[in-house]
Amino acid sequence: MKKILNLIILSVFVSFMSSCYLINQGANLLKYNLSARDLEQVYKDPSTSKKVKERIELVFEIRKFAIEHIGLKQNKTYTKYVQLNDRNYLVNVVVGSKKDKLEAYQWSFPFFGSFPYKGFYNYSEAKAEEKRLKELGYDTYIRSAGAFSTLGWFDDPIYSYMLNYSTEYLANLIIHEMTHATVFIKDNVQFNEEMASFVGDNGAVEFLKFKYGEKSNEYKNSFYSKEDNRTFSKYINEFHDSMNKMYKDPKLSLDEKMSEKRRIINDYKYDKFKDFQKKLKIKSSYSWFPKQKLNNAVIMGFITYEQDASLYTKVFEKLGKDLPKTIRFYKELEKRSGNNPKQFLKDYLDNKIKVDL
Repeated sequence: MKKILNLIILSVFVSFMSSCYLINQGANLLKYNLSARDLEQVYKDPSTSKKVKERIELVFEIRKFAIEHIGLKQNKTYTKYVQLNDRNYLVNVVVGSKKDKLEAYQWSFPFFGSFPYKGFYNYSEAKAEEKRLKELGYDTYIRSAGAFSTLGWFDDPIYSYMLNYSTEYLANLIIHEMTHATVFIKDNVQFNEEMASFVGDNGAVEFLKFKYGEKSNEYKNSFYSKEDNRTFSKYINEFHDSMNKMYKDPKLSLDEKMSEKRRIINDYKYDKFKDFQKKLKIKSSYSWFPKQKLNNAVIMGFITYEQDASLYTKVFEKLGKDLPKTIRFYKELEKRSGNNPKQFLKDYLDNKIKVDL
């Protein structure tokens, strides 16, 4: 009966979609939703391996921690399970940017607003969209994503490949996506992703402390990973700012800008990347980055998640590094910030506005 109800709801949702893209992606969402099994049932199934059961137990723990100790929304997110045997990721994400400036191509969707990326379940469809953008003169980038949030519209499931993630990464992912379902501001993707990334990073560390203890290697090692993330964030922001400064130089012709573009990319791909690697605590971290064909779209694809987190850190510190209190603050921000949440954060830090928590 529940599956039939899901079918009706999803069919109605798909019927309101106005483009082939949304119909195709809605059909895939429908397919996965209908194939999902209750996570509790999978756990109790005698045929489920001990290893899988242990990882499902971990998912239960992370969800409970996120709800009870962080204050994220309690819904059916990650209470279902989808077995995927043919892939280790969920969607192919297309990003586009103008060749002569760091300006991301925007896609608009009903209900959710505009986004600087577009996801496809099928790689061939992502390649077709990439081809369209290239023909329009854009730099392009396709990356894989292991998850995305439907913002509570549907019950986002655990996919089988997620159970192979490390405990910290799995906790980060679940908390990140549950944050989207808890706080979301339309047409503010940059803010939504930065805020969810901040909560995911800190929530994962808090979970490791809760599960393994403050003296555990799991908890201590998480700080190395977190420090490397901050180091990469600084590197990608410097990369972005160097390119942006060059593009905005009125003295440079278009040909000169394209020449400088190649020079800066090579600089950050080789010499500056080597300097960046020397600062890492985990030396193998980010070794994949320079292997990509770097361009404006790659920079914009990463800057969406990796922009300077100092604003969120300052808010967190002002709230006593209390993560549940921080979530309550962002829920209040969602009600009061209008369409400029970052200005709300700055005004709060400058004591221009008061938030009672």
